Amino acid sequence: MAPLMPLDEAAHLNAVQTVRNAGTAFLRIPLEIRLAIYEDAVALKGPIYAWQVQKHSNKFRWSLSDAGHVRSSHQDRQHCRQKPFTVVSLAQTCRQIYHELENFPVFYRMNNIGFRKCNDLVAFLVSITPKRREMLRNITLSFNWDNGHNTFFTYHSKQQKHICVMLSQCKDLQGLWFQIDIGASYWSPGMSQQQRVMDNLKRCLEDICSSDDYTQVLNFPLGRIRLTSMSDSFNSGPLNSDPNARDFKLDLLETERPDDSDPEAWYHQQAVVGLIKKIKERLTSHRQRFMDTMGIEGLPSLFSDAQLQAAYIAARIDFPGEDRIEQDLQKSTSGAVSGRTRGRSKLKATVNEWGVIKREQHKYDAEGILTYDHFFIRNVRWSGSNIECEVEHDEDLPTSWEPIHATLSDSGRWRILNFYQSFTRKLMIEGASKSLEEISELPTPKNITDVIYGLLDNWHHENMPAWRGWVNAWDRLKLVFDEEILRLQQEAEASKKAAAQAKRVQKRKKSNKKRSLSASGEVQRSTRAAKRRE
Repeated sequence: MAPLMPLDEAAHLNAVQTVRNAGTAFLRIPLEIRLAIYEDAVALKGPIYAWQVQKHSNKFRWSLSDAGHVRSSHQDRQHCRQKPFTVVSLAQTCRQIYHELENFPVFYRMNNIGFRKCNDLVAFLVSITPKRREMLRNITLSFNWDNGHNTFFTYHSKQQKHICVMLSQCKDLQGLWFQIDIGASYWSPGMSQQQRVMDNLKRCLEDICSSDDYTQVLNFPLGRIRLTSMSDSFNSGPLNSDPNARDFKLDLLETERPDDSDPEAWYHQQAVVGLIKKIKERLTSHRQRFMDTMGIEGLPSLFSDAQLQAAYIAARIDFPGEDRIEQDLQKSTSGAVSGRTRGRSKLKATVNEWGVIKREQHKYDAEGILTYDHFFIRNVRWSGSNIECEVEHDEDLPTSWEPIHATLSDSGRWRILNFYQSFTRKLMIEGASKSLEEISELPTPKNITDVIYGLLDNWHHENMPAWRGWVNAWDRLKLVFDEEILRLQQEAEASKKAAAQAKRVQKRKKSNKKRSLSASGEVQRSTRAAKRRE
């Protein structure tokens, strides 16, 4: 990275203004005290989640919640923006303060940086300057075992290695939190929430520290685990009182208190605490073994330069942290050698406001698959005998309806599953927001799998474990989806019968009233006739 020109040099455009600003009372305070003030000003509570603004960009947006006000440059035009962080306002005060925050990036040291995607974590560490990377002290990576994410541990070995390589470059890293949602998912028929949580904890115990392979994320020596759950069965009892659970930072989001007199719930919580204790002991033993043999300073030596370059290439950042200032392909020192050679043989590429090289990209590849990997499935419909998906792109492209085979990229096949999982969740929580006639027009999960299973033969044979996890998720979803549709149909039929019954009752009331009026009229006529005869 090219150094910034010293502010006191006469050649600097703002040299006169810099000298004038230096006379202010705040800038006359010793630098050490100013840095302490900066640290106190920029520190925020909780993880600050980073979202890449655009694919290949080295720029990120920040959010105080993992849901995020802004998840992408496309959604930035549709969602509200939160108030800028204090560090931004400080940096805009004057050039000298900006220069000090650049040379001493205290924002990265004082805050816990969070990520919802493993790709974002690698991209972020590659994107920031080495100085900022070395200042990082706390990182949180959030993921869960439901929704098919458990495949991360077994099937994403390259991605895990890239994460560990880049984490080893964070020389001041002190806290690394893996926040895992072990909660029961709503598409697991035949398995209670308690059984689901126990099953996930057992899987956690099996996956964590099963060997000394430090290229696996959960084996990373500095790692700590924070478990979360949407289960409603852990609000009281030993889980909240046991010190092992508290020390393990098990945060459980509750919706309903269990019956304290229920022995089954109490024994279940005891079992959960026991598993947590075993996981904690294994993590502690693993960290101590590493510290005794290598120590924190030995982390970078675990990985080669070739592995570091592979992580840079996998991040797919046009201008990594080392090249952020110049943004010149010809002078780049990171990435593949062949890529740098091609860069030197071409004119300087055009770069947009996000630090992304403008490149021509076809919408589809040779097999008709969308080449834009960042997209969302918003709806699904029948088009004759074919199935189409409404695709919202994360690029500057309009929303479009695409044949389902065009969405079957590496990530797209999971997004179709996510759409139906979300749709099923709404049916279970909110009931039918649409009429059954409209729902019946939506292709069912079985319709989807009947079409796409045959289109993914290559993936089936190349990555059998991932395929099996994906198919199992669809099988669970199909069962629950059919059950929900059946429930809605039964409710609709019951409602129809109730309406018919109410209609019959109303009709009977009208008939009785009419007969009553008729009888009353007959009595009145008889009375008048009797009076006339008298």
